[in-house]
Order: sequence, then structure tokens, then C-alpha cells
Amino acid sequence: IGTRYICKLPNATLACQGSRNMTFGKSNPTPMDFIHADRIAVAAWRNGLFADPEAVKPKRRAVVDSIIGRVREDLNVTFLDLPLECLSEEKLEILFQTSVIMSKEMMGEGGYYGVDAMKERFQRNVDQKKYCSVKIDAILADESWKEFLKMADLT
Repeated sequence: IGTRYICKLPNATLACQGSRNMTFGKSNPTPMDFIHADRIAVAAWRNGLFADPEAVKPKRRAVVDSIIGRVREDLNVTFLDLPLECLSEEKLEILFQTSVIMSKEMMGEGGYYGVDAMKERFQRNVDQKKYCSVKIDAILADESWKEFLKMADLT
């Protein structure tokens, strides 16, 4: 928001450039941001949503960075605020039970944390949407995303 305000001021080109290089308290992209953005980029490329798909191929990182910028700066959200696909309750339970079995096999009956502590940590991961990913079909169907991808600045 601060950058957009500064960049709209008259005769503020240098201030605008400087503000783009500052984070204004935002954290750096996470490894998951890169994964989500890359999945969007690859799906968009496969669906022919870029104006020049061949020009995009060698600039994959620039595309990913551009998508991260759109989400974090333009939309001012995180990837977890976008439409998501998450594991079903049934699959989450299978994943947890498999984790318990593996922990017992590797660490003995008490496991490294114990089942109760494992369940608590697992639930925290569920609550933090760590078993979710961006719903690619919803992103690619959105007109504003289509326009963004068509006009993506890959410099």
C-alpha cells in the first residue's frame, strides 16, 4: 500500500523505485510461496495464458517472482488466502496414522514425541493449512489472473 501511494505521487520516480526495494515490514517469500507460484506459472504456460509462451520458458524464475509480487504486493494477501485445495479428513487421518506407525518403527513405541504430542503438532499443521495448495483451476479461471498472466512483466 505504501509503495502504491508513493508511486502515484507526481515527480516521485526515485522515491517510487526506492520504495519498491523496501519491504515495509513484509517478510521475504517463503519456500512454499515459490512452490505455489511455480505451480501457477507452469499451469498457465501449459494452458497458453502467456502472451508469448516461448519467451516465458527461459524466464521461469522471473515469472515466479512476478506471481509472488502480484499475490503479496498487489493483492496484499498470502498464497494461503487464495482459493485452496486441502486434503480431505479421510486422507489427513491416513497421513497421521502413517506418521504414527513410521515414528513407532523408527523410534520405538513412545516415538520421538509420543502420539499425543504428534497429534497436537499435526493438528497445528492442519490449522496452518500446510496440507493445502493453491487451487490452480480457480486461479486460471479468474479474469484478473488471466489478464495479469497475459501482461506479465518478465524483466
